[in-house]
Amino acid sequence: MRLKPGITLEHAQEELREALNLLTNAQSGQRYESPCQSYMIAVDQALPHLAVFT
Repeated sequence: MRLKPGITLEHAQEELREALNLLTNAQSGQRYESPCQSYMIAVDQALPHLAVFT
């Protein structure tokens, strides 16, 4: 995996950590959501955090 120009390693680590937290938290689900819906919402929220990678 490569970083986009101008992105520091520390910033990339923080963004990756946030994306992993969102995906991990999807396992617990939300009230009124199926597990699949929870996962799809988490993926949608995590994708912007991965924009630091090319």
